[in-house]
Amino acid sequence: LLSQGIASRDVILDTGAPENTICALRHGKVGRIRLIYAGQIERRKGLELALRALAEVSATGECEWTFTMLGSGPDRKRLEVLAAKLGIGDRVSFAGKVSRDEVSRYFEVADAFLFTSVRDTSGGVNLEAMAHELPIICIAHQGVGDITDSSCSERIVPGPIPQTLHGLAEGIRRLAQDPARRLEMGAAAARRAREKFSWSEKFDRMISIYEEACSHHR
Repeated sequence: LLSQGIASRDVILDTGAPENTICALRHGKVGRIRLIYAGQIERRKGLELALRALAEVSATGECEWTFTMLGSGPDRKRLEVLAAKLGIGDRVSFAGKVSRDEVSRYFEVADAFLFTSVRDTSGGVNLEAMAHELPIICIAHQGVGDITDSSCSERIVPGPIPQTLHGLAEGIRRLAQDPARRLEMGAAAARRAREKFSWSEKFDRMISIYEEACSHHR
């Protein structure tokens, strides 16, 4: 395209948001939040950060929470031991590998998606969560940093581990204490997923780029 005089001006992710997702009505309660994660259970996903941040939340006693992890992987046993050691094992559930339909059902009864990956070029599962009207709590870098914005996510700036853990804990507390804001952010998440990251939107963008390229060639 550059040879046709068309400057590079856009980056299109290689993952897309599902379309036509039906979401359950969420009402929520002040001071209570149901968090969920879906994906591989491995060290690069940073789930230890999620557990340690949740332990910090528990230490203040400001809100109640549960955290469900969907998926399998080599880090599961270590994380189960860590959750118990941190005193939060009774509120952390490891659901294992589940079908796509089951993932949707889990998403429908959650309040927010917790994503603490430290190395993920795309993080496309966030788009699935957003399409289900779930606000995101994430370390705002790499793929998820591009996928989310402040309208739909508690975006924690990556930094030293204690600072990052505190930021995650604060983000969880903020959403736990404000169900109305969770709903607003969930609606914004679904809108952003649909308008910027759906496969049909990507298709339309690519067609317009190729049409421009063809017109320059002619």
